[in-house]
Amino acid sequence: MKTPRQEATQLVNMLFQKKLIASVNTKFRYIESLRGIIQYLRNNDILSYITKAKNDQETKVSIELLMSEYFKERAEVVNQVTLDIDRQALQKATGIKLERYKSTVFNQKYDVDTRAYTREQIGLALIRMKPEVAFSTLLLMSTGCRVHELYSIIPESELKRDNRNWSKNLFIGRTDFRIYCVIGKGGLIRYVALSNQLADILDTLRLNEPKKEISGDMYYYANHDIPAGKKLGQRVRYAIKNALGWANGTHGIRHTYVQTRYDTLMCLGFSDLEAREIISQELGHFRLDVLEAYLEDSFSTKINN
Repeated sequence: MKTPRQEATQLVNMLFQKKLIASVNTKFRYIESLRGIIQYLRNNDILSYITKAKNDQETKVSIELLMSEYFKERAEVVNQVTLDIDRQALQKATGIKLERYKSTVFNQKYDVDTRAYTREQIGLALIRMKPEVAFSTLLLMSTGCRVHELYSIIPESELKRDNRNWSKNLFIGRTDFRIYCVIGKGGLIRYVALSNQLADILDTLRLNEPKKEISGDMYYYANHDIPAGKKLGQRVRYAIKNALGWANGTHGIRHTYVQTRYDTLMCLGFSDLEAREIISQELGHFRLDVLEAYLEDSFSTKINN
């Protein structure tokens, strides 16, 4: 059975050969759009339902009704440009004119109210990634790490954390996790929390000995066979942009981590100051003012202020 991407590529190539698509850029964007649509159809067993239609008119009505749910869901997580491309791609593929839905997401290119992604938006990007890139992205989500810090991630039993005045409430509110160490900015060694499920997978990818890697103009030593550093950042950004039509890079995932943790700590009864202290240390900072950029658009912050 062909993958959704293979099906989408074959379909778009046919449209391209028939000159129904003129631009190579449009061709690649349609492939991404149709890949997501085909995956949705498979997940919801819609393809088998459509194929049972008795005639062209019944098929047309089935597609219009069933795909309306897809576009309503997409309208909540992608901007208008991406939503329109999805609709246009499906129209080209089916020859059926579809209703235009209005996106409820602002255009990140022009509106910078937030740098954080929602978990739904990250989920859309994950299904467009190769498995190894998706795994590293999940590590970023779980730990709040910078991309280059994944090179150094290692069980806390193998690396001693720096002697600082660490909060006793690090990772409070999280369950089922294991502690690892990473080396951050300035060489600071700190704890990060990794879900047990991700930790189990990570342990199977351990290298026999550290491997020297180059990221940008810096050298790092990787402890695991996982994507990290600048190359990971580029691949994640590409997948997010294909999924959403815009991207804030991997740092947007760090923003998501901060805002999720802040909301959790607020619900647990911590004060704004206490929450900022805990999160700043989880990120490898000891300056509370650094969190301003991360929290300025957080709903909980607005409530508390």
